[in-house]
Amino acid sequence: MKNINITSISFNPENINFEEIKKIIALEAKKETNIILLPEFWTGQNDYSMESLEGNTINYLKHISKTTNTYIISPMDRVFNNKRFNTIVFIGDNGEIIDSYDKYYPYWSEYEHNLPVSPGNEVKVVKTNIGNFGLATCFDVNFPEIWEKLASMKSDIVFWPSAYSAGNSLKAHALNHHYYIVTSTHDCDCQVFDIDGNKILDEHTDNINISNFNLNLNRKIFHENFNLSQKDKLLKDYKNQIILENYMSREQWFILDCINVELDLSELAKEYDLEELRDYKIRSKFEIDKLRLI
Repeated sequence: MKNINITSISFNPENINFEEIKKIIALEAKKETNIILLPEFWTGQNDYSMESLEGNTINYLKHISKTTNTYIISPMDRVFNNKRFNTIVFIGDNGEIIDSYDKYYPYWSEYEHNLPVSPGNEVKVVKTNIGNFGLATCFDVNFPEIWEKLASMKSDIVFWPSAYSAGNSLKAHALNHHYYIVTSTHDCDCQVFDIDGNKILDEHTDNINISNFNLNLNRKIFHENFNLSQKDKLLKDYKNQIILENYMSREQWFILDCINVELDLSELAKEYDLEELRDYKIRSKFEIDKLRLI
């Protein structure tokens, strides 16, 4: 699957009835969506909000996921072995937990609880049969090494639940690393950034914002360097199946869009020796850094 239907549900947990949100999640999951994203600490964050992965909230979401074949990305205030974590739980479309991510850089106030939040120690990209999905939370936006790692781990989309919106900070990461970024926040808004850094969605309400949209994972971005003849041959061989969507002359980048859903643009690019921009930059950094040792 290369076209992903996503639903981002954004709200301030302090102003919302928890049972109402549970009903909204269930209703949205019955629609034609592949992934539902919820905001940071959507069930609240206090000394009574902590749950385990076997708690009522995650069990409820697992049931919804299983009965609707929907992936659900749910932040939670998690307790495990007498430690507290700000965790994103990634539930598969079969109702089972695929993976979880503990916020790498908790915000300062999270250390002030009676049981302080412990920082995570691993950057996560969840690999599924519909795409590779990176995870980051709120304050993580300020630390570039996380976002660089998410790129090196082949993220197609980075999901970023948060307490605030961040704006151009996210634009910079999308621009530098060429993945989509999707948000869900306490500011009742959803932003989506494209693989070239452009903002392609920005929706906001005063209460509960529900954004439904589709992202095409069969679009890729390339540098001119060492790619032009391969590009021309690919476009000729796959005329009307792969198109040159955008040529960014100042950056010397171009975006190809594979409109034939039976084709995989990444695999074709490898076959034609076309190197994606993100891979080119990572490889260049590695190879040039080695020259410093000579």
